[in-house]
Order: sequence, then structure tokens, then C-alpha cells
Amino acid sequence: MIARLKNTLPLLARQTGTYAFGGIVAAALSFFALPVFTRILTPEDFGIWAVVQVCLSILMPLVGPAGMPNSLLVKRVKMKAATFKDYLGTALVSSTGFFILASLLIFAASPLIKQAINFPPVWLYLMAVLAYIQILHMVALVLYQADGHVWRYNLLRVLQAVALVGPAIGFIIWLDMGWEGRLVGYFGGMVLLVPAILYVIFKSYGAQLCFKLKHFKDNMNYSLPLIPHRMGYEAMQSADRLMLVALVGTAVGGIYTVAMQFTFVITMFGQAVALAWQPWMYKQMHKNTAESRHKVILSVYALIGLLVLMAVAMVIILPIIIPWFLGPSFQDATVFLPWVFAAIVLREIFMKLTTFVLYAEKNWVLARLSMVLAGLNIVLNYLFIQQWGGIGAAMATGAVYSVGLLAMLVWVRKHHGLTFILKRASKNKTV
Repeated sequence: MIARLKNTLPLLARQTGTYAFGGIVAAALSFFALPVFTRILTPEDFGIWAVVQVCLSILMPLVGPAGMPNSLLVKRVKMKAATFKDYLGTALVSSTGFFILASLLIFAASPLIKQAINFPPVWLYLMAVLAYIQILHMVALVLYQADGHVWRYNLLRVLQAVALVGPAIGFIIWLDMGWEGRLVGYFGGMVLLVPAILYVIFKSYGAQLCFKLKHFKDNMNYSLPLIPHRMGYEAMQSADRLMLVALVGTAVGGIYTVAMQFTFVITMFGQAVALAWQPWMYKQMHKNTAESRHKVILSVYALIGLLVLMAVAMVIILPIIIPWFLGPSFQDATVFLPWVFAAIVLREIFMKLTTFVLYAEKNWVLARLSMVLAGLNIVLNYLFIQQWGGIGAAMATGAVYSVGLLAMLVWVRKHHGLTFILKRASKNKTV
């Protein structure tokens, strides 16, 4: 077992570290640009920019159906090269169709939009185009991820971060524009990268523009269930803080939120692991041998061990750092640390196990489970917060992810034959 583990981990460890490095660089660019933006933009500009971000988050799954990029990741492993080129081309054509449909909807609803949020509809058209361009960027990133081109992935991600802040600062300062300059600058930066994106998609990966009904139905069957799944997940992510503020007060809610922000280390590590592990896991499952499936089980054990070790280390170290890092009003954040880190570790394990459902293309399982867990999360938060306050919010979140984790273990055993015990898994189950 140890020999297999040693043979499995080095590549994943290198890729995870490289993805994490790229994420840190991209995040640092945005972080260090914040003092610049806060000196040249007003709070009102930031408020409108928040509306822009919400609008983009709504437009993205409309322009490119939620789950479409992940479907490319799965199909890249399962399909032959020639078939995948047609599938990729069909996905691009369908996204273009959804973009046109979204633009028409914006035009039809523009009077209502202007009245509801006092936001000029003309900027929504620009955001629809920007959402479409972001979909193209996501496609290129997924293709690099699927083939393990880690440094190319990181380069594109850093260029995107530069596009987000660089041209925007220029437009705001030199043309004396406010939030409009930030949006136009971001749009201009992303447009500048489009030729390189199209080269990757069409030249490097040979996408064939076509529309094959079989591939379109396949893509929709994969993507549409992930919309309620995403909605349920976002509800689980925010219910604890919202209900804590409503039931206990903004002060406790604020301290709890600060404690939760320290878990970004676990979150960033989980994201880096997912980028490296997910395509590797798909390939191992596609091989469908006892050896490859056993490697998958061992990799999950290794991931759990690393997450637990990181969480324990943070819970030990942070109470030493927080007294001088945070102001006196936030010292009570240390009380929540063990509970919020436990909840986040359970969340990361749960999310990694959902990857087995994505590979099997049984995404309605995730849709139903996420909605059930979201409802359970609201109930438990209401009960636990009443009893234990902020600690109860973290306990409720951890309990919900524990239920989801157990449900995933049962499903993975039933569908894939993986029992997550240290023995060879059956190779006769459907994958």
C-alpha cells in the first residue's frame, strides 16, 4: 500500500503546488490593486461594481450553461480525439446561441431592469459579451487542466488577473472614469486575450465548429442539473452567516465571518488539489482496473490526511497570531476556529467525493442532494444557533456536510464499487 501511495502522490503533489502558486500570484495581483482602487474610486463606485459582479455571476450560467466546462473535462477523458473535437465545437456553437438569447432577453427586459436596480441596460449588453468571453477563457483553462498543462493554465490565469486590474486602472485614471472605467478596462483586457484563447481552442485542440444534436443533448443533460446543485451549494455557503446575523446580531456575525476568512488556506489548497486531482481521477476511473481504482482510494486517504493536518496546524497557530493581527474587537474569533475549520474540512472532502458523480454523469443526484442539504442546513442553523450561537452555526454547517459526505460514500460504493477501505475494489461495477 505504501509503495502504491509513493508512486501515486509525487505528480499530484507537484501539480497541486504549481496550481497553488498560480492561484496565489493571481490573488496577489487583485489584493495589491485594492489600495489603488480605494484611492481612485468612491464607495458608491464599489457599490455599483458589486452589482456588476452579481450581474456577471447571473449571466455566466445563462451564456454558458453551468457545468459545460466540467463536461468538457469529462469528455476529454472518455471520448476519442475526433469525437471530442465535434463535441467541443457543438459546445461553443450552443454557447454562442445562449449568448444571443441572453442578449435578446436583456433587450426585452431593459425597462424592468432599469426600474429594479437603477442600472443602465447598455452596460448589461457589455456584460453579456464579457460573460461570453469569460466562457471562452474557461474552455481554454479546462482544456489545459484536462491535459495537465499546469504552467500554461497558470499563465492564462495570471493574464486574466492582469486584465482585471491593469487596463481598469488606466481607464479610471487617464480617462477620469469611475466604475465604468473598471468595467471597460476589464472588458478591454479580456478582449486582448481572445486571439490567444481562440488559438488554443481551434489550433491547439482542433475544435470543429458544428452543431450535432446528440452532443447538444448530452451537454444539456450534463449541465442543467448543476444549476440547482450550484444554487443549493451557494445556499449552504451563506446560510450560517445570514441566520447568525438575523438570530444573534451583527456583532457575533461579524466576528464569525472574520474567523471563517482564516479558512481560506484550506479553501485555496482544496481548489489547487481539485485542479490537479480531478483530471487524474477521471483517467484512473476510465482505466477501470483494480490497480487504478485502488490508487484513487489511496489518493482520497492522502487528501483527507493533509486537510486534517493543515486544519489542526491552523487551529494551533492562529490563536497565537490573532491577538496582534486583529483589533481588540475581534479577539473572540479564536473561539470559533476549531469549529469552522472542522466544517471546512468536511466541506472539502464532500466536494471531492461529488467528483465521482460528475464523472459518472449522474448530475441529477447532486441536484437533489444539494437541495435537500440546503433545506437541512437552514433547519439545523436555526436550531443550533438558538442553542449555541456562533459555534452552533459552524456545528450546523459541519453536520450538514457530514450528512452529504455519508450520502456520497454510500452512492460511490453502490455505483462505482469503491468502499474506501484498504483493499482492492471490485472492477465489475458500472463507472
